[in-house]
Amino acid sequence: MALATAARAEVPVSSGDTPGFDIIYNVPPVQSIALDVPAGRLFAAVAPADGAPDGGSSIVEWHMLPLRRAALWRTETILSDIELSPDGLVYGAGQRSAPPGGYASGASRSGMVITVDPARPENGPAVFVSFPDNVRVDFSRYNQAAHDGGSRIFVTTPTQFTVTAYPEQFDQGETPLELRLRCGVPAQFSLFGPADRLGYVASTADGAMLEAGLVQPGAVKAPPGECFRVANVFGYKKEPPTLNSVVHAVLRDPSGGVDAVLALEPNTGTLHALGLDSEAQQLSRTDWVDLEGGAPGAFAFLAASRDGSVIFVGGPAQENILRFQRKGGSLVPTGILRTGTGLRQIEISPDGTLAALVMRGADNLDRIHLIHSPGALEEGSASLPFGGDTLRLIQSELNGAGFDVGPADGILGPRTASAISRAGVEDISIESGGIDLKSIIEGVFLTPPE
Repeated sequence: MALATAARAEVPVSSGDTPGFDIIYNVPPVQSIALDVPAGRLFAAVAPADGAPDGGSSIVEWHMLPLRRAALWRTETILSDIELSPDGLVYGAGQRSAPPGGYASGASRSGMVITVDPARPENGPAVFVSFPDNVRVDFSRYNQAAHDGGSRIFVTTPTQFTVTAYPEQFDQGETPLELRLRCGVPAQFSLFGPADRLGYVASTADGAMLEAGLVQPGAVKAPPGECFRVANVFGYKKEPPTLNSVVHAVLRDPSGGVDAVLALEPNTGTLHALGLDSEAQQLSRTDWVDLEGGAPGAFAFLAASRDGSVIFVGGPAQENILRFQRKGGSLVPTGILRTGTGLRQIEISPDGTLAALVMRGADNLDRIHLIHSPGALEEGSASLPFGGDTLRLIQSELNGAGFDVGPADGILGPRTASAISRAGVEDISIESGGIDLKSIIEGVFLTPPE
């Protein structure tokens, strides 16, 4: 059976004055997300669908408005982070999915960086950095990749003070640039500025510290970075119940220069606004907010647009995301977003036009909620809707083809799931002027609904 319609498959496009919503269902645990708003794309690294401990991650590409799955690459790497380069490559940092020779060999896993090229999806993942089986490596994985906006990719490890910078055209025989941090092992690492004056901010793995400094070009040794203690977590009479690292976001002024850093201190439940002197690379506190319900470790996620007009703060057990805006050096609360519990990740695009929330369900599968124009959410209390625009389109098309799914409300119910399952065994297509409905269904459901 072929589904035919003379109308093009479309979903409403947010005008910027009204937010739009979409949902991707049945996603294996999400390890990292990257947003490419100019190209209308979303990438995610997800855990193996079968949950195999020695299986590699998959990298999935979606196109938006309407959602449809563009590509899926299976890798031999357990990914911790993915990063997009200016020319569209996807870099993935992590570790080998299995020790060389298998677990029985006694060999250890090692860090690995891979790339995929969305322009050539048939090529599959390529190894960018790896280590020979007979070489001892002092770290088991890379935990983050950061691109400098020019021609280098920086990678960090959870056990080393050294950040390694590889040129995009890297020969395994080359010696890469190394930046040795002063204040601690990096849990999060951000780059900013032009190539001839590249700055960085790093969150240390413990101690609630931030480090700010410069990355000198070439082999020139950079001066040591400045350490800034966001909160004295060791100053309590009792040892704090958590020692989570600070989460940060780098902000820019209207001219495009970096002038501030947001710092979420999970141990004290406090959001700090810090001014950044771009010449001296020094941080100074300009404002802070004690978060409601901010028990130690309750808030763990922070994301912001580069101008600070959209700021989200949340935690796995929190039922609400707290929303803020930056006004000069101050933090202004703008409301809450009711989401329910289960939050696992927040991403906001640099221009603030798209937010992605990863929510974990009781079945250990994730949902990716997309909010178009998150800055247009109503002030005060707003709610994350149960439905999405692309699923509403699917329901409308299925109703038109004789599958009775009920109202096209964008909400996944038993009738919709049953109709999609039945339609999945049919030859589904849109015959004129539209997008293949099957690709749209695969965009909304990474694995088929039951």
